[in-house]
Amino acid sequence: MTRTRPTDTKARIQAVARELFMQQGVQQTSLRQIADRLGITKPALYYHYDSREALVASMFQPLIDDMERHLAALEARAPGDPRVLLAEHF
Repeated sequence: MTRTRPTDTKARIQAVARELFMQQGVQQTSLRQIADRLGITKPALYYHYDSREALVASMFQPLIDDMERHLAALEARAPGDPRVLLAEHF
């Protein structure tokens, strides 16, 4: 899987969303609030993310990708002792 880097606009959207999510919670933060904080229109925000859930997923996907790569590398080495695999995982 190839990781895509967010554009500057997407990175700005994610930064503002992260700030608002931490202040208010994900469910209490609307895309309108994010757009207003950025000084862009809601349709402009929808151009990059079609829902709040897609925005949240985009923020976690790099972490998931890194974890999958890490686990695949550990499994490829296939240590004989499961304790070694578990220790390397953490």
